[in-house]
Amino acid sequence: MNKLAIVIPAYKSDFISATIDSIINQTCSNFNLYIGIDGPINETIEALKPYDQDKKIQIKIFEENIGSKDLVAQWVRCINITENEEYIWLFPDDDLMSSNCVESFYMHLQEIKSKPCLLRFNNFNIDSQDKPITERSNLPLVETGDSYILARYINNRRSSLAEHIFSREVYDKYGIINFPAAWGSDTISWFIYGNNKPIETIAKGTVMTRQSDKNISNSLSPFNDEKIEGFYLQLEYLMAENFFERNKQAFNSYGTHKHFLKMYIFNRYFILGVKHNMLDILKNSLRNNRLLSDGIFRNFLRLLFYNNLQFRIAIKKLKSTMLLYRN
Repeated sequence: MNKLAIVIPAYKSDFISATIDSIINQTCSNFNLYIGIDGPINETIEALKPYDQDKKIQIKIFEENIGSKDLVAQWVRCINITENEEYIWLFPDDDLMSSNCVESFYMHLQEIKSKPCLLRFNNFNIDSQDKPITERSNLPLVETGDSYILARYINNRRSSLAEHIFSREVYDKYGIINFPAAWGSDTISWFIYGNNKPIETIAKGTVMTRQSDKNISNSLSPFNDEKIEGFYLQLEYLMAENFFERNKQAFNSYGTHKHFLKMYIFNRYFILGVKHNMLDILKNSLRNNRLLSDGIFRNFLRLLFYNNLQFRIAIKKLKSTMLLYRN
């Protein structure tokens, strides 16, 4: 039996043919491909018709769209249609893999003669025309979950669902953490898996992760409320797991981990374009105080200042637009 299940939780039709072609054109065909369509979406069903007769591909059309409400639940039900393969590769419906990825996966397993729980490929980002927009990553060959999170937070290392393969054993034990819009679900899951057994990088093979206006990761996506909730849940999970205290020396250049968190939180606000109403300010003042422990009132003032700054930026943009219009 094949050791590898490649699972596409499908929704969008825009790039799915290119994604499937990159999988079925692998130099090693020792895998099964499962595609779970998130509801009866005509465009996606039509795009998959050319693959109907391929015996290596199992296509499941779910009756209900749940990904818009609970993306992790869509991932899970797609995994549930697999046939007990030892390893699972959840692969988005718009990313690509180089033709040697599956072959490199099996070569890696042969070389190490052990059973890792989480493997990954190096990656680079591509645009909607498949053009590279970042350099290929150069990930450590072995890394713990703690080291992975430090690199994500301090070094802003990119990471996504697409380049990771996990064992069924670790999935059965821990599942996938469920955050709103799956924002940070993979990050925290890799943290858990990686602290169970180190994360291993497969030297050969590359995953190309797409950045386009169709992505949920796009800053203009309609899921920004879910993103900020997922962002807070990540930090609160790590705090509960004693991650920051355990790794406090890594934050020395920032003074303390709490100084780092203060900068990190407000940097995320700006990146996501978060807009607070008064209820949000009160709620997030309490959450920030639990993370920073420096007083609810101080956190309340910070959020008022952030809102005022956002308002000034918006007014400045409006004035610039009006000036251009007049000219």
